[in-house]
Amino acid sequence: MRLILDDYFVHRLGTRLVESKRIVIICHVNPDGDALGSGLGLWHLFRRMGFDAHFVVPNGFANSLAWMPGAKSIINFDRQGDWAREIIATADLRFFVDFNTNQRMGKELAEYIEKLPKATTVLVDHHPMPDQYDFVISDTSVSSTCELLHSLMNRMEWLLWLDKDGATCLYLGIMTDTGGFRHNCGNPITFFTVAELITKEVDVLEVQDRVNNRQKEQQLRLLGYCLSEKMVIVPELGYGYIVIDSEEKKRFQYEKGDVEGFVNMPLAVKGIFFAALFMAGDGDIKCSFRSSNEWDVNRFAREGFNGGGHSMAAGGRFTDKTLEQAVEFFVQQVENHRDELRQLALKLQAED
Repeated sequence: MRLILDDYFVHRLGTRLVESKRIVIICHVNPDGDALGSGLGLWHLFRRMGFDAHFVVPNGFANSLAWMPGAKSIINFDRQGDWAREIIATADLRFFVDFNTNQRMGKELAEYIEKLPKATTVLVDHHPMPDQYDFVISDTSVSSTCELLHSLMNRMEWLLWLDKDGATCLYLGIMTDTGGFRHNCGNPITFFTVAELITKEVDVLEVQDRVNNRQKEQQLRLLGYCLSEKMVIVPELGYGYIVIDSEEKKRFQYEKGDVEGFVNMPLAVKGIFFAALFMAGDGDIKCSFRSSNEWDVNRFAREGFNGGGHSMAAGGRFTDKTLEQAVEFFVQQVENHRDELRQLALKLQAED
């Protein structure tokens, strides 16, 4: 079904948009395809509507997404701090996309915004339990924030201004957040949305090619190494995980975005429905979790991993543990859910 917003909500948001002098769009830290797709999709739309709009990201993103239409106009808070702060401070309308709490912007950016004079805030997101904002458009049943954003544009009668570039960004967000339409896309509305985007002349084959077929040699070698040497599979509990340390990142000349999709690899093993990836960061340990059935990784990530997400994809991080300690903690947490995981594994085996 289409996004349901009452007429009063639509009127208030439309009025506030018309009254705004500058709009800033902000996404979460370490932006992925859905975050960049929704941010750039909105940016293209508002620029076409004649607004002074800007898109700020907390930090850098994968090179595989740098080709996206409008990506060169993105303002990086980490690298262009003064310019980003001026844009945010002078914006009277702030759109937050693909996160449910300001903390997902990163500590520095979140603290900066909290100290600023109040501006109208709009949240568009598909993660559970969103914080309070002036306008909240939240739906955990959709495939992605990009799909939800398209529904918002439709309800607000903004689609007239959505061009090929904006539609391409939204399509990419839906495609990547569903793993290439392999999960979280069982609702026909997802494909109706994609069909409508394609009518805007989105080059589907080009998007697929740029996202999936432009990887570096060392990136593929790292994947092969992880599958051969680093993937642990525990079939009786239906889970698997991969661990990447600092030396391995150096050996394979790791760059941001190189392990995108690696966490999904254990899910390709028959009988595995829960996957994790642990990687040494700069002063922290990054954790990613994925699920292919009713096992809720959002709940799991909130149980001691300082993270969250949604039921089929979530993440977390540690700043007080070594990589080995993080993995040990993970294994212990899994053991705490042994009975539940075992039942799910047996159910999957019975259905096979």
